[in-house]
Amino acid sequence: MALEIDIIRARLKEAFGRDSQETVGKKLNMTQGNVSKLLSGTQQPTLETIYHVSEIYGVSVDWLLGLSDKKEIHKLCEGTTYATAVRNLHELIRHGALKVEYNANALLFRVADPLIKMLTEKSVTIYKTDKELYDNWNDTKLALFQYHPLIWEGTWSMNGLDFLTVEATTEADWLEVWDEAKKVEDDCADLMSDNTEPFGEGDKR
Repeated sequence: MALEIDIIRARLKEAFGRDSQETVGKKLNMTQGNVSKLLSGTQQPTLETIYHVSEIYGVSVDWLLGLSDKKEIHKLCEGTTYATAVRNLHELIRHGALKVEYNANALLFRVADPLIKMLTEKSVTIYKTDKELYDNWNDTKLALFQYHPLIWEGTWSMNGLDFLTVEATTEADWLEVWDEAKKVEDDCADLMSDNTEPFGEGDKR
């Protein structure tokens, strides 16, 4: 069966989601130019590249090649190790999404990220109601956030975002909230990068 380069190109684009070509290149250890060639169809991906995309972006090889319509690779929770659990918690804490509180008898975590809080509450509620319903929600609703990186803690209280988080109810609402939060975060990052010299260039006499 001949592989359709147009299908592969379209699915690579879908897998990369909101990532820029530069970001994709960094993740896949290739140049932005080569990423551009892959997306334009002027260069066919090697098998090694396909496997790398599958691993990094969590999509199946068969889906990338157009051999299957099943896109996501779901890892069983039972496969989670103590190491991966601690690393994930550490990343959430580092981003300010989780706050740690210590007392004599326990280590307590408070969810500070409003989007994680909403998705977790909905996940637990649906799972308690019906396992099949949970699987469907996981595949259709939670999957919408598959390629949405965490927003830094302080961003959520800026530019009226706290008001938007109160008003959001559905997953579609929260996607719009995330878009606004990401814009605010990117604007802040641009401002910081433009001010690498705290006192400007100074007097160069």
